[in-house]
Amino acid sequence: MDQGLAAIMGASMGAFATGIGAYISGLYANKIEKKRARREVYRAFIAELIAIRAQITALRGLIFTPLDGRDADAIRAGLTELAPAPSRLRLLELGVRLEGPDSLSSLAEAATDRVSWLEERLNLTFEQNEFTNMRETVTSDCDALDRLMKDIGEEAPKHL
Repeated sequence: MDQGLAAIMGASMGAFATGIGAYISGLYANKIEKKRARREVYRAFIAELIAIRAQITALRGLIFTPLDGRDADAIRAGLTELAPAPSRLRLLELGVRLEGPDSLSSLAEAATDRVSWLEERLNLTFEQNEFTNMRETVTSDCDALDRLMKDIGEEAPKHL
């Protein structure tokens, strides 16, 4: 083999190896960026869910206190603050659905639905003075939301 052909073959192999290396680096960087984006979407959804759950807990405490200790103004303020929560959570749920997978998307949807139901039931309880009749329903919904939150917390890290 003459030197010219060897130089061309060497340069071609070097260019090929460099191209393959760049391609693999690009794939790895894309995978890292996807994980980062997914982590941020999951984090935002879970943080909002935790904050809403704290609001619900506070409202439960206010609504289901004995009648003589109930503060109607504080309850109204809490319900007003909670009212946009299902919509905010639904927007974040959309991000979870886009990032996937289905196993986590379905849990996020169920949690968002549960928050929406709880917000409606707490309003109904207060507006219609159904304190004793709704206590078990609201408690059951809160327990179900807690289970969903636990499941989301266990499922999310599997996909990062």
